[in-house]
Formats: sequence, C-alpha cells, structure tokens
Amino acid sequence: MVVGELASLLPLTSDTWFPQGNDYLDDPQAQIRADNNNVPLSRRSHFLRYVAASSFVHCGDAWSYLGRSLDALIRGDLTGSIHLLYYAELRAAISLLASEGIFIGNRHHLTVDANDTHHLSTEGTHRAVWQILERWAQENRSLDLLYDVFRPGRSPFSDWMQRLTPLAARAKIEQLLEVISFDLKSFDTDHKQRNRASYQPTRLKPRDVDSAAVQSLVSETWRYLEPGPGGAFPVLDDALLPEMLTAIFHSRCDPTPPWIDWVTSITPPSLEGSALAVALQDNDKRTNDSTLLGALYPAENSETDAVKCIRPMTARAVVLLRIATGSCVSLLRDSGHDTNAISAWTTSLAVGRGLWSPGKEPSNRLDLWADIEIALEEINAATPTTRSDFLRTLPTSLLALGQAERVPVWSFA
Repeated sequence: MVVGELASLLPLTSDTWFPQGNDYLDDPQAQIRADNNNVPLSRRSHFLRYVAASSFVHCGDAWSYLGRSLDALIRGDLTGSIHLLYYAELRAAISLLASEGIFIGNRHHLTVDANDTHHLSTEGTHRAVWQILERWAQENRSLDLLYDVFRPGRSPFSDWMQRLTPLAARAKIEQLLEVISFDLKSFDTDHKQRNRASYQPTRLKPRDVDSAAVQSLVSETWRYLEPGPGGAFPVLDDALLPEMLTAIFHSRCDPTPPWIDWVTSITPPSLEGSALAVALQDNDKRTNDSTLLGALYPAENSETDAVKCIRPMTARAVVLLRIATGSCVSLLRDSGHDTNAISAWTTSLAVGRGLWSPGKEPSNRLDLWADIEIALEEINAATPTTRSDFLRTLPTSLLALGQAERVPVWSFA
C-alpha cells in the first residue's frame, strides 16, 4: 500500500513533500490520538503518504547524524560521537521500517492495511524500534529485500542464491541478518552507551581515542561509502559478500561440499573468473577483526568501554544505513518513478548543507566523491602525534569528512 501512495505523491514539484498539506504532517502522534489511536479510512491515504515520505527524510537525517559523529570523533569528542552514532542507527532503522509501511511514533507504532490498523508495540520509541526490527528480520520479506539491495560484483545478491534450493537459500535467516548487525542485544548495548554519553558527566574520568585510531576509523568508514551509479555501494557490498555467504555456508546441516566447491557452484555466470569470485574461493572465514566490518563480531560487539565500542557502533550504523538507503531506492523504483522524482528535495538538502550553491549543481552528483577522495588523501598523509597537530593538518578534510549527507544526495540521484 505504501508503494501505491508514494507513486501518487510523486514527482515532487518543490522541496516540500506535501504542498497541499497532510493530516499527519505537523504532529502525527497527536492525530493518531485524536482518532482513538487508529488510522480511519478517511485518513489512510494521508497516513501512508506520510510514512512513505518519511522513509527518505529519516534516511537523510540518519546520514547527517553519521557525518556529525565522525566530525565529533575527529575533534576529540568521543561521547558526542557516540550520542550521534546511536541516533544514526535509530533513524536508519526508522527509515527502513517506514519504507516497509511501518510507522514509528512514541508508544504508537503501527501499520495499516485496506481494512484495519495494526498496533505493533506500546513500548517507547527506542525499545520498540529494535523489537519491531528484530521481528521484521525474521520474516521472508527481509531476506527478499537483502537479495535486492545488496549488489556484490554489481549483481543482485539474489543471483548468488539462484543455484540453491528455496529452502537452503532462506535457511538460518536469523544468523544471516545477525552477521550484518541485526541482533537486538547489540543495538540495546548501543542505547545504553548513548544514555551514558548523553546524561553522564563526560570527563570525570577522561577517555580519548588515539588520533591514529581516529584517522584509521574515519578513513575506512568513508572508503566503504564510495558510491556507484543507481544508489550502489560497490566497495561495501563486495566486503559484505563473504560475510553473508560464510553465514549461509556454516548454517548448512550437510558438511559437503567444501567451501571452494560450494562458492564456485553458486557464483553467477557473469562473475565466474572475476577478481571477486577468485578472492571468495580463498576466503571461508569472516572478516579480519582489524577491519571495520570485523568489529561486528563478538570480541568487540559486546564492548561497553566507550573507547572500544566506537568501532562496532560505527560498523553497525554503516551497514544499517546502507540497507535503509537501498530500501528507499527500491521503494522509489517499485513506485514506478526514478530518482528524478525527488530531485527537488535532494537538491534542497544539498544546498541547505552547503554541498553546492543554488544553481551550481554538478552535472553528475557522483562527482561529490572527489571531495572525499581529496579529504582521504589529506587525512591519510597526516602523521598525528597530538590532537592539536592532527586537527591542524586537516583544514579541508574537517569539512568534507563530516558531510555524510553526500551519501543520500548521490544515492537518490
């Protein structure tokens, strides 16, 4: 239902999603309460349009939080970075659920069908989001989305699954999604970290992240975000492929065939002999713990120390944001529109955040990556000793590396 309502809402003629108004625009919670905690048939169209539009806006906001988190980390504000990272995760999750037609409010979390309103939880926003997300992750729809969204080797993940039986392809979905950070315990830990960062005095016992560690984390995070056409994340998707395949491989009841034969048997014909396929044949283990994606695993995943938890939190945020962004792109495509249909809004976002001046949009939005390349060269050339020395070597990078709004601007282009 949300797809059809988005189709009727687009294309946007201005940066305002609802130029003619919407019953839920100013305060959706108040409207739901006024309607006895339901969505009456007379408002169903307004509600679904609001939810559809919110998926894109929540996604843009989530990327903004990630950028501000990286900026805070570079400047030495660890607790501020944690606070912002958590909200990047939260808003990415809300975006993903909205793209599936699920409204997240404050103790009113619901979805609708042609006949009725379905209440999903009466918990507060934070706990409800992770509980609903966990339930969604156990549904077939979640795997269908992953098949469509992830495109390692520029091929849909579904192409890698075609040679498996439907039962084998869908087996152990909980383990598969847990690998890429959808375990409720991890997100609940992040919420606790956010509470400490947000409400406790920060430097009674000062803890700082070494500048070299910051340099590595920020650089690696941005490298994973290098864009491809059509909202693609080629570097991140290629890095996640062995994680997903390893989870499926080790969930099998039958220990045969061995890894190399199994991977060879499911590699899409178009990628046989490719560098990606060859690398996979030599990799039947999960990512090395020294990488950002390696931080998703238990050794770091359960960390409660602020200095040590920043890497797994960043990894979870990046993966969840990638899925949310891909889900928005899929929603747009399923509605029968392309990204030009929301260009008025993404242009407004870019101008408002200083990515370009009014009327000076680049001919290709992927060119926004060039600024990041320059920034990465600058940050990788730095030899930080003190925080002050580190900051003084990054006059250009400081701005660009905190502008993660670039990602939705080039992904929805």
